Amino acid sequence: MINARITAAPSLPQWAHIGHPIKRAARILVGALLISSILAALLVFLCTSLPALMGYKTMVVTGGSMAPSILAGDAIIMRSASPGSVQAGDVITFSNGEGQGLITHRVMAIKEIQGTTYYQTKGDLNDSPDPDLTPAEAVYGKAALTLPKAGYLLRFTATPLGKAMVLGIPLLILVTMEVWELFQARKASAARSGTSEA
Repeated sequence: MINARITAAPSLPQWAHIGHPIKRAARILVGALLISSILAALLVFLCTSLPALMGYKTMVVTGGSMAPSILAGDAIIMRSASPGSVQAGDVITFSNGEGQGLITHRVMAIKEIQGTTYYQTKGDLNDSPDPDLTPAEAVYGKAALTLPKAGYLLRFTATPLGKAMVLGIPLLILVTMEVWELFQARKASAARSGTSEA
């Protein structure tokens, strides 16, 4: 009669278990990146695409002349502004006709000159009104909602790097996860086949 001798398998050294915390940290990092990218894409949609579907426009403030009510880096949701809808105290975005792009200031007074509507505007932080009157046809829109600091995200996501991060990272993570699942499934199938043949 032959007695089989059973010996305990040698315990693995402590360094052999390092992979488990690393894998756990990697999963957390990947999950955080995926959630951050999805949230950023959702915020961009809520700030730009959704207002556009409702007839609104989104502007990013780059100057500080409207502080403290509107700061540089804020995003403004604009609605169309006909001459009859603009009142003193409204915040409008307009072109000043001097090649300086669009300006967002507050309407201080409304004037009718030879049948044309003009607005006297002023930045909240400025000591004096703007030197020139703004004709109604130069108005781009009237502020309906201010989103503090959202402009920074909108400007970043408009860059190639920002688009890559918001759109590319989730896609890369999903593809990697799918490939990893297929690899694990094939590995498990091969292991089962090897067991059954033994």
